[in-house]
Amino acid sequence: MSWSNREKAIVKRYQRAAGLPDQLYRTLLYEQCGAMSSTHPKLTQGQFDRFMPFMELKLEEAVNAGRATWPDGMRPDYWRKRSPQKGEVNSRQTRKIWELWGQLKQVDQSVPGDAVTYMVGMAKHACCCQITDFFKMRAWQANLLIEALKGRIAEALKRSA
Repeated sequence: MSWSNREKAIVKRYQRAAGLPDQLYRTLLYEQCGAMSSTHPKLTQGQFDRFMPFMELKLEEAVNAGRATWPDGMRPDYWRKRSPQKGEVNSRQTRKIWELWGQLKQVDQSVPGDAVTYMVGMAKHACCCQITDFFKMRAWQANLLIEALKGRIAEALKRSA
């Protein structure tokens, strides 16, 4: 999987805003992701998620040195807040969990109304471990919960067919 055109455009926007020459940008991309171009077909979503906070720091360095200003629509620390510490749930997983919860509620009317309690139970069952705080579960636990929700939706669709 390669980066989408939108993701490539975002990277290039940060490169231009930070005033990074193309050769320096390619060197940084290679050091961080192992590719010389954002069009490399093997670049993954995870690499994009790790590269953007790095580009944000480069832009911040340029702003602090007086070589650049924050462009309209760019928030300092957006990417650093979006990319959690290694092993923590990211915003993409969180959105997917809530999206699947909404789908499950539509296809299975017997699902209780308390989403967090229900999903903590599902996560405990899927992960075979204690989940003490739904909002602080690990990324691997979130992935298992996502798969469990998909399975529950598929079961509900089969029952209704």
